Amino acid sequence: MNNTELQAIIAKEIYCMAPVELVEALHESEEFIDMHCINLIDENGDSIEDEYQEIFEYYLVSDYLGDKLRSINEPVMDLSNCSLWGRTCTGQSIELDGTIQKAFSK
Repeated sequence: MNNTELQAIIAKEIYCMAPVELVEALHESEEFIDMHCINLIDENGDSIEDEYQEIFEYYLVSDYLGDKLRSINEPVMDLSNCSLWGRTCTGQSIELDGTIQKAFSK
């Protein structure tokens, strides 16, 4: 996937960083808690028991992107009209972390 295609996907499918108030309101929901219990995957594609992905940022994304991210074991929660993605990387642009490219390579 080239950089132009990647930028188009990000512009169309990622709506915004989730408001802190929304994330705080969801803290008690079972689905929110479940999305924090996704095991890390090792280099062989096997789940590492008792090792969980750490979520650093939350984004509101399209349901389409949410499904793509879920297919690569990213933490995603369904909301009424979009999905909440728990991004497990921080400190770099989404374009550079490879998650979107990986989601669309399947």
